[in-house]
Amino acid sequence: MIYVDYNDGLPRYPKRSAQWFKKFLQY
Repeated sequence: MIYVDYNDGLPRYPKRSAQWFKKFLQY
């Protein structure tokens, strides 16, 4: 689920959001 959201959210959200999202996934 998270993986799908991450893939779909990458291009949708701005670069800044993607950065913090990546960190969130890492944790």
